[in-house]
Amino acid sequence: MEKMAAEKLREYCQSVVKRHGKPGRDWAFGAIEFAFLTDAITPEEFGAILEEFELVPPGSMQRSLNCSEGKAWEEAEQ
Repeated sequence: MEKMAAEKLREYCQSVVKRHGKPGRDWAFGAIEFAFLTDAITPEEFGAILEEFELVPPGSMQRSLNCSEGKAWEEAEQ
């Protein structure tokens, strides 16, 4: 189940980021976050997909996930 959910998420992320640019990144993150919070994907898959699509969690989630590299990426984007 987790593998199938992760593959579908990758397909979704790829399509929305390609079609919508920055707003697509926000939508992709929302989908990944929902899958993670509902236990459809593992924490490892969550991290791997975020890294694969260079998605940065919001500040509050970064602190809980200890994503120091995400903070650096977010600051570079501003």
